[in-house]
Amino acid sequence: MQIPCPSCGRDNRPSAVYCDGCGTPLPTGVLAPATSAQQAPADAPGLFVGRGRELAALDTLVTQALAGSGGAAALAGDPGIGKTQTALMLAQRAGARGMQVFWGRCIEEPGAPSYWPWLEVLQGWLDTHDDVALCRILAQA
Repeated sequence: MQIPCPSCGRDNRPSAVYCDGCGTPLPTGVLAPATSAQQAPADAPGLFVGRGRELAALDTLVTQALAGSGGAAALAGDPGIGKTQTALMLAQRAGARGMQVFWGRCIEEPGAPSYWPWLEVLQGWLDTHDDVALCRILAQA
């Protein structure tokens, strides 16, 4: 069974801990009905102050991606400075522009799997394609 996101309503894979679309923590143990997309999750940006320069640079990358030119950015810094909030805001903005957003989080525990966030992103992407589409995409690579 898929787990609906309480924030954006997206159906997520059963093993997901965070929404592949917006990064909201998903309910664990029981499947909860999706709530209004207007409701902000506990760690979603409500009043978002600062980071205007960073968001402008990230918005430029989103615009370039929509035009077909890839890019990458890294949000780095000390704990608590707003990296996750900035990423959530960017995910919301990209989703509002029609982009499909996938989310991966780092696990800060000893023995955490290598490349875990990338595995989550790839699993989220794979879950949005059926076997026929995947074969067609891989044949083009």
